[in-house]
Amino acid sequence: MTAEGAGIVVLERRIDRMELARLVKMYFEDMVKYVADVTRGVIAVGGELHADAEQLLLEAGSPANGSLGSQLLSRSGP
Repeated sequence: MTAEGAGIVVLERRIDRMELARLVKMYFEDMVKYVADVTRGVIAVGGELHADAEQLLLEAGSPANGSLGSQLLSRSGP
């Protein structure tokens, strides 16, 4: 499943390196935020706020208390 909104991609599989690089540079240049639904094995990557990614997961059927948000720092930053 892939859904795009506000620069956020919802995935059930590994993200392509080029897509991840695009999302890293979109808002912060050196990191990307993500929210994972560990129960369903789905992750929303991108966006300015964790809440934006979480909202997409909620709309896709994730439970309100089943997500974990964090960020990934790029090794190649500015």
